[in-house]
Amino acid sequence: SGNAVELAVWTPRAAAPGPDAELVIADLARRVDSERALARAADSSGVPELREFGSPQGIQLVLGAPLDSGHALTAVVAPRSRLIAEDPFAALLGLEVPSVVEPPYRLTVGAGRELHAAADARWERRGDELHGDWQLEAVLGSLHAHVEVELRSIDALLARGALLVMIDLSVFVVLWLLLALSDRALLRWLRARTGRYRRSYRARLTVALFGAFAIPAVAFAIWTLNRLRAEDAVSRSLLVQETLRAVRQRSVVDLAAEAERLDAPLFFYNGAELTSTSDVLYERLAPLGWLLDPVAGQDVLTGSEETTNRRLQVGQVSTLIGYRVLPDGSVLAAPARRSELTLERQQRDVLALLVTSIVLGTLVALWLSGLIARAFARPVAALRLAAGDVAAGARDLPSLGPAPLSEFTQVYGTFRQMAVDLSDSRQALESARRRTEAVLRDVASGVIALDSQSRVVLANPQAERILGVSLAAGDTLERVGIPLIAEKLHAFLGSDGDEDAFELLVRGRELRSRVTRLSRGDGGVVLTLDDVTDLARAQRVFAWGEMARQVAHEIKNPLTPIRLGVQHVRRAHTDQRADFSAILDRNVDRILQEIDRLDEIARTFARLGVRPGDAEPAESVDVGAVMRDVVELERMGESGIRWDVEAPALLMAQSREGELREVLLNLLENARLAHATHVILRASAADAWVTIDISDDGEGIPVDVLPRIFEPHFSTRTSGSGLGLAISKRLVESWGGRIRLERGDVRGSMVSLTLVATRES
Repeated sequence: SGNAVELAVWTPRAAAPGPDAELVIADLARRVDSERALARAADSSGVPELREFGSPQGIQLVLGAPLDSGHALTAVVAPRSRLIAEDPFAALLGLEVPSVVEPPYRLTVGAGRELHAAADARWERRGDELHGDWQLEAVLGSLHAHVEVELRSIDALLARGALLVMIDLSVFVVLWLLLALSDRALLRWLRARTGRYRRSYRARLTVALFGAFAIPAVAFAIWTLNRLRAEDAVSRSLLVQETLRAVRQRSVVDLAAEAERLDAPLFFYNGAELTSTSDVLYERLAPLGWLLDPVAGQDVLTGSEETTNRRLQVGQVSTLIGYRVLPDGSVLAAPARRSELTLERQQRDVLALLVTSIVLGTLVALWLSGLIARAFARPVAALRLAAGDVAAGARDLPSLGPAPLSEFTQVYGTFRQMAVDLSDSRQALESARRRTEAVLRDVASGVIALDSQSRVVLANPQAERILGVSLAAGDTLERVGIPLIAEKLHAFLGSDGDEDAFELLVRGRELRSRVTRLSRGDGGVVLTLDDVTDLARAQRVFAWGEMARQVAHEIKNPLTPIRLGVQHVRRAHTDQRADFSAILDRNVDRILQEIDRLDEIARTFARLGVRPGDAEPAESVDVGAVMRDVVELERMGESGIRWDVEAPALLMAQSREGELREVLLNLLENARLAHATHVILRASAADAWVTIDISDDGEGIPVDVLPRIFEPHFSTRTSGSGLGLAISKRLVESWGGRIRLERGDVRGSMVSLTLVATRES
């Protein structure tokens, strides 16, 4: 309950003035005569008696109860009051001692000299304390009341006031944070700024400067707190040692008298065994143990020290115990007080001042670090803004604001020099650009410069005339309506080549194009366009004239046998030869063979002259099935060639089955005529294309004739028309594919057909 209690056992009929035994756990103002009278009254009536008695510490409730042994018990319960001092050694009785809280004032009441009445109280300041005295009329008569109020020094008051203000501000901030968290505004604000502050130079500089103060300050605070604890332990140790040294040196020590004089319980050990105490209750409870603590005994009995201290656990409380060895070898022990108001007041004042200084210093350090960070970040921000102006193409040197810190002077100078150099370089670049445009303006070829995103950087007028569109900087070829060239450029940018050439048909004009990569990585390309429509037309006229000459030559060859055969038949008929029938049959067969040859030549030239746009549309064909069928047909002959086919079970591509079979037969026949012994056909699919590779180990094709291998009437053999590969190329291109022929790695040749794969619907 927290009230002060005392117990006492009385012999009612004895003449002894005091109790036989008592338990005192509080400094009560007792009325022994009233307690003895109550004990006798309870013994006489045989029932407990409960009465109230007045005291300078307030009204006390006293209980008297008879005991079976003929004794009587009295229990005194006093009100909870600051007039009753706490027992500093209550822990020895196993009672839990509450945490010590310094009272705001100290009040004492007792009999004394006549003073002013309470209404006329007199106050006097003595140093940092305020004293008040007045006279009270109480139950026990006129009493003297004395009050001491600790005012503390000005620095302690300022520290406590600052802490109180900071606590109020902290409470306000916590309430504001709770309000902000309720509508998630704070979370959105933090989420929006966390990433920016994490990458902020100023934020990092602020944290670094703040940590440079906060970390040493916290370390100093921890060191100071440890020093305060150490000094408190030293002070208490000195107090308990002085108490033991103050015990009078006698042959027989009166422990009770010495304990009352020193206001501290004493314990006497002889031969390491507890033999007596200053109070019989301590002797029976033995709170420090019946035997001397072995560590303390070793220190004082076998060591060179006369006194030592040990912290022992008494009940739930850790208590400092002092030991002193006496001349006769016995040991005297005394516990330290639980509280020393003077020491604790000094510790609280120092702690409050320390905490206030650290908190205020931390806030000031945070503010100063922010100022310093802004001072360092301001030149960086000025450089960032100026760099943005320079990057935007500002011709005048941007302003960098007032004179920077000395550490940034060289940086500012370097930046200004860089800005001047960039301005000069930009002007030189613009001049070079104008010169380039002037040169390209009169170039017969169309020139288009594009960046890595296929955006137009520069285009000369000839390119616009050839393409028939206007090309401005930033346009794309898809946007201006030239998707075919744009597709070729995208394919080139995705490849590893540095240069590529291709021919296109754009708006009815034949264009010869060449694209060149400027640099690797993010570099652009230059596209060169030449309108070769008229040249191609002239070349085609020349080619058809040459072809007409070749056709005339090819037709002339069969006509000679036909003419000779007809003349032979007529002469035999005129001569009335007996074998005329045989001559007629033989010459008719020869004439028919030559007519068939003429028909084959006509059909071949007719197919060669068909334009790709006039051919039938391509259809989906199983390439693997056609390859296997053609190879089976070749195996029926007695050529001695080993034919291998590697193709998936179902591989669909755009072509025409009969024409694909004719192309493959022509290529395989070329391999046979090149004296090949092993021919391999492979088919594979990749992305949107199907590739057929035909490799052989024949005689191969000379390197010097490879560029002309697909020209009409060109052949590496004396026999043949030289139209097979030319017709094959025309057929493959009419399907939308490509054909390529090259020498093998060791010998022979390799032909690759690339066809458009059929997309699954």
